[in-house]
Amino acid sequence: MNIICCTGSILHGFTLNSYYISARDGKRLVSSSSGTAGEKMTLFGVLWLIIVLWAFLKYDMKYMFALTLLFMTFQCDNVINIGELSAGPQIVTSFAFIMKTLIGYGVKIRYNRKYRLPIFSSLLLVTIAVTSCLINEIFDEKVLFLVQLSLYVLCFICILICAGELGEEVIYRTVRGITVFLLAMGIIQILTTMDLMPFKSMVSFRSILQPLFYNDTGGASYIFFYRSRYSRIASLFQEPSYFSVFLVGAFYYFLSYTSRWKDNIILMCFMMLELLLTTSSTGYGAFLVMGILFILVNDKVKFSWKIAILAAAVLGFLFIYVGFYDLLDTVIFSKLESGSGRTRNRMNNTALAAYESSKLWGIGYKKVRGSSIIYSLLGELGICGIVAYVFFNMVIFWRVIDRKGKEMRSSEQNIGCMFALASAIVCQVLACPDLDLCSYWFWAYVSAAYVKTLTANSSIKKAEIRMYDRIEWRRIRRNEG
Repeated sequence: MNIICCTGSILHGFTLNSYYISARDGKRLVSSSSGTAGEKMTLFGVLWLIIVLWAFLKYDMKYMFALTLLFMTFQCDNVINIGELSAGPQIVTSFAFIMKTLIGYGVKIRYNRKYRLPIFSSLLLVTIAVTSCLINEIFDEKVLFLVQLSLYVLCFICILICAGELGEEVIYRTVRGITVFLLAMGIIQILTTMDLMPFKSMVSFRSILQPLFYNDTGGASYIFFYRSRYSRIASLFQEPSYFSVFLVGAFYYFLSYTSRWKDNIILMCFMMLELLLTTSSTGYGAFLVMGILFILVNDKVKFSWKIAILAAAVLGFLFIYVGFYDLLDTVIFSKLESGSGRTRNRMNNTALAAYESSKLWGIGYKKVRGSSIIYSLLGELGICGIVAYVFFNMVIFWRVIDRKGKEMRSSEQNIGCMFALASAIVCQVLACPDLDLCSYWFWAYVSAAYVKTLTANSSIKKAEIRMYDRIEWRRIRRNEG
């Protein structure tokens, strides 16, 4: 097996359209290759293999869980190139987590009624995607995309199974560590892209970063080789919009930790700064929508703090509007009349036409692409697909919604996770139309890990009653004695 530092950008055996879809999604199983036959593990792939083997051999699942989340953000890397195909770390690490779960639990895995809806809804999503491709006779053409989606869903289910071994503090520290790492890589990336890194005469940062973090030149070359035309921050993602999905989710995740605001205030300020530097209208819109939602529904935030946050948001918008109007005009106000806006309209019209031709099942998974997840799913999977997507997300959210007769007590972590996942969904609706978007599945994985931290209030009350009865019984016995 040869080791190479980077891959080329020549396409072999795939149409330009299929590559365009795969290169912009959550991280593709199919991408550009070096054009030579055989298997070639990248330099990053060698390091990935060593790290994942170390975590795989650890008894504690928290190490494998942390790496699975971390590598979901490495969107510009390939682990291995097999002939004309390339596999990214999201796919292979998710597969490694599935294998560790099966090996670690084995015959001890038991069906738990508590997780029947999350498991059923996630499998339903894959089943509809497969069925749509079979009905439209494109299964062989889209089988790799179906494998990718299936691996994400199976990994989600495995995290559900292992969630009991992952404490809230472990999950929190894992997400926080990954956030700090991505923010640092974002600064390094933008400085390198704009050729502003210090010590340029001593070492070429681009030559170091490319084989380790950006070896998929088909998706990352425009960041490092066309810096005169590209000065936006993207960290380890293929597009600034994808990075903004993570940033908005992470911001509201940490903002929900009201007890740790002092610890995270600097971190949140850096997130806002880098979100601004993405110049992503998707990120800006999602940040605004989630900000309003956060203030309205979060009962852990005092009324005085709600007023303060709203006032700060208004002042911040006015500051940006006055000081950076040209930026806002470029990414928001003039977006619809720009070439990007016209392209989005054409994509949406194509997706709607696909939906009209097959309203129930669509024309097949990854066969068409709109500018929003709604348009994409309607065109790809029809009514069945959009219903399955909504059902899957509602099942996750339902576990932290108070219900009469069976209320759930949610912690700050649970609430923060739900806001993070909701942020990813809002971004998908606005302009990130891929079901296999890595930032979305990152927060879905975190949501699965938090499921077992919820406790039914009715169970708590019953335990308290039993404890009271025992104490009262002992008191009576002492009096009788």
